[in-house]
Amino acid sequence: MIGGGKTSAKSGARALTALLVAAFVFTVLGSVHFLWLRGQVAQSRSECDATLEGCAGKIRNEIDKIVISSCIMKELILDHCGGLEFFDEIVPDIYMSVLDESGVHLRNIAAAPGGVVEKVYPLEGNEGFVGFNMLDPARAGNGDAIKACESKRTILTNPFGLVQGGVGMGARTPVFLKDENGGSRFWGLATVTLDFQETYAALGLDSLAGQGYAYRLWYEGADGAPIVLGESAKSVADPVTVPVEASGLKWHISASPKAGWIDIPFNLTLVILELFASALAGWFAIVYARGLELRRINVETAAANAAKTAFLFNMSHDIRTPMNAIIGFTELMRRHLDDRAKAASDLDKISASSRYLLDLINEILEMSRIESGKATLEETLWDALEFNDSLMAVFEEQMAKKGIAFTRSAKVEHDKVFCDGVKLKEIFLNVLSNALKYTPAGGRVTMDLEEIPSTMPGYAMYHTVIRDTGIGMSKEFLPHVFDNFSRERTRAGAKDVGSGLGMPIVKRLVELMNGTISVESEPGVGTAVTITLPHRIATEDELKSIERNKPTVTAEAESFAGKRILLAEDNDLNAEIAIGFLSMAGFEIDRARDGAECVDRYERSAAGYYDLILMDVQMPIMDGYEATRMIRRTADRRKANIPIVAMTANAFAEDRAAAQAAGMDGHIAKPIDVAKMMATIGEVLRHRG
Repeated sequence: MIGGGKTSAKSGARALTALLVAAFVFTVLGSVHFLWLRGQVAQSRSECDATLEGCAGKIRNEIDKIVISSCIMKELILDHCGGLEFFDEIVPDIYMSVLDESGVHLRNIAAAPGGVVEKVYPLEGNEGFVGFNMLDPARAGNGDAIKACESKRTILTNPFGLVQGGVGMGARTPVFLKDENGGSRFWGLATVTLDFQETYAALGLDSLAGQGYAYRLWYEGADGAPIVLGESAKSVADPVTVPVEASGLKWHISASPKAGWIDIPFNLTLVILELFASALAGWFAIVYARGLELRRINVETAAANAAKTAFLFNMSHDIRTPMNAIIGFTELMRRHLDDRAKAASDLDKISASSRYLLDLINEILEMSRIESGKATLEETLWDALEFNDSLMAVFEEQMAKKGIAFTRSAKVEHDKVFCDGVKLKEIFLNVLSNALKYTPAGGRVTMDLEEIPSTMPGYAMYHTVIRDTGIGMSKEFLPHVFDNFSRERTRAGAKDVGSGLGMPIVKRLVELMNGTISVESEPGVGTAVTITLPHRIATEDELKSIERNKPTVTAEAESFAGKRILLAEDNDLNAEIAIGFLSMAGFEIDRARDGAECVDRYERSAAGYYDLILMDVQMPIMDGYEATRMIRRTADRRKANIPIVAMTANAFAEDRAAAQAAGMDGHIAKPIDVAKMMATIGEVLRHRG
């Protein structure tokens, strides 16, 4: 039961041993492979970088020639004091020398006094350039010329569309003449423009493709996006990038192998060999682990038997104690039936022992569910201050009777939060019950709630400290306070009451709610339990919605006289108990012994004959869920909508959810709590009515 999850974990651990060995071998081989591969990639990237540096140098050299040509034009203008009589004689030679010495394809060399092109060579093909105002801010592409004038230095342009057609790029060099006062005045611009498309083709970048590279020549636009000047492929993955910078121009050339940096077929073969070697190592590990398992089996079996013995010992003691009381006082009642006062006292003791036995069984089942991971949270709106008041109401009288001073405080900013109120109540009832149990008369118990800063947006962090001046716990026992069935039997008055599962359940519930719990204690001084829990804060819209949908509850006493119930119950004793209590409340009851009989009886009855069906779940022939679904499918809608309430020993949250999913209107857990049963029936009848 509780150990089922541990057995599964042990089986997984045994299988994990072989996997760890295989993983270790694969990790070692993979690491060596990775280091070798990283070296190969680094070498390939270094070779690519060297190749790109060569290309970048060639681009810079070609661009520098147009910058030099532009500066020569500037010097000629300065030498002739701004006159252009030299232009037709000297500029053609400059133009031809550039063409002869490089792969640069010049489009023109021009002089622009005042920024307006006056002279251009060659004129043929550049007629549209004459008269062009290079400083007109309204014209696209003039930004570099304006920038050159402002900075008083040569600026290289990025490729742009020419007014005379085609795509060009060039150097814009501002010319400033000295004036009579020793200062300078702006004369105009000396420009050299090349044909970008022909120059790009002459650079021979396509040779990179011949070397197996995918490349791209690009620069960063004003918006930060790359603008491509030329490329051999649409995608250049994980490239090496080299800058190309000259006179304010900043380009980049990026490249990576077309097949990628890694030789996939070769390296895939290596990986397959590594996997094979790892699997082989894992197989040897399995053989070795089996040998170890056989040697461990006796130890594990002995340990399992010891754990089972300890569990049965604890349960035998804790179950026999209330059972002894139930059997003993039942026999005493039988012998003193004529003594009504004695019989009533015995009945009270039998009832108390029965409740204790039920609590013990519930705690064992709940611990099993928590450890198996089946426990879930059902969060609803919760009022922290009202809950604090309810705890005070539960324990105030008990503390006072025992002579214990009980005080509390609450300082919260957000009192309306969402949480699982049932589990939260279980946590604090357990802790406060211990404080009551182990604090002698004249002692003191305090419960202080404070909302502390939360690191989780939208959540309130509640910090509660429950402190008592009771007998305390020894430092040796304190580390075991959350162990299953742990009880310190050496404490004063060693009449330990309880299963030893209360605090283990509290810890697991706190952890289920993503909270923390800690215990400080000292013998003769007392104990302090600190619980910190996060709760989602209810929004205003959620509060309004809940308030609108809040059901109206009447405080009038229920009257069930004349109401008829169809009871589906296969167990004769359970049926007798239920019929007895229901008859006392005024109900008329018909009984069906299984789900099929229940459906048959109901189908043969007239609409409205039965006011409610109490449905057991686990019955022969047809269970309660299927019977409910069949009734809900009845063609007569009035009969199909009869209230159906589950009355079953399946008492967990998922059982209530399953009942609701089957179409039931309520859920009553066995053993029957008469008050809760009547309240549930009354609520369902009011709602359906």
